[in-house]
Amino acid sequence: MRHVAVAIVVVMATACSPSLDANSQGDTSAGPTSASTTSSVISAPESTAAPNTTADPPVTPATPASITNEPGEITFEVSPIAPSGSGRAIAVAVGCRDVCGRLVVLFHGSGLEPGSWFRGPVNVADQVGASGLADVLVVAPSRAASGDDFVEYSIDPLLDVLEASAGGLPERATFVGFSAGGDTAVRTAVASSRIEVDSVVLGASIWGLPLTNLVSPGQWKPNVLVDTGDDDGLGRLTPDIVAAFESAGVDVRVQQSPGRHNLEFVAAQMESWLRWIAEQPAT
Repeated sequence: MRHVAVAIVVVMATACSPSLDANSQGDTSAGPTSASTTSSVISAPESTAAPNTTADPPVTPATPASITNEPGEITFEVSPIAPSGSGRAIAVAVGCRDVCGRLVVLFHGSGLEPGSWFRGPVNVADQVGASGLADVLVVAPSRAASGDDFVEYSIDPLLDVLEASAGGLPERATFVGFSAGGDTAVRTAVASSRIEVDSVVLGASIWGLPLTNLVSPGQWKPNVLVDTGDDDGLGRLTPDIVAAFESAGVDVRVQQSPGRHNLEFVAAQMESWLRWIAEQPAT
């Protein structure tokens, strides 16, 4: 791993693009319905809208600045990962007096981006306050649907920047994954050794045998919340997800909520996910 440079700039999260209508359709793809009959991860349909071509605002190199109670952008340079060699994330500290006690990482699905978590009805910064969760550092990174590539190239540079920007890393972490972001959340929770991940939320997550193999006993420790919309085709995978975690001997909470495979479902369920995170015991 080569860390090339670190740069941070604070911007309002509303400057980020694709629309909240991404992932607006339920899953109608054909394929195996059981993780025991396939060795590939089953993907949900994602947005086919044309990508936003608006150039990102220029990033001014700076000494790492404090993450504040307003959503702001942080950037980090890694190589090799993309032609630009850069990643970005939106971060906000909520109710932290010193180093935040918990890190909440939001892994978006394919076709989405960090700003999807911070605008419109999802607006996690507002929902954190409503949920009663406090003393948290909330971070939504880019490339969050890239699975093993995120583990290989992004998580350590991201944690480096967070540590410099927030005065230290929180002691505990929760990973929240929507759609393909659920795959990345699981893989990162298994691979990351720099921070204790004690809970994972899988919202309408994809699943497959490779993920089942990752959560074998002795490899998986976090408690898990599984939530899928009642009109989401990925609901057929819920029994496989639950069986995998129960076999690993971890606590699993399962709920099925009204909704389809879209951000409206995330917006409706986010507060309940945050309340569950707040229930996780401090260690």
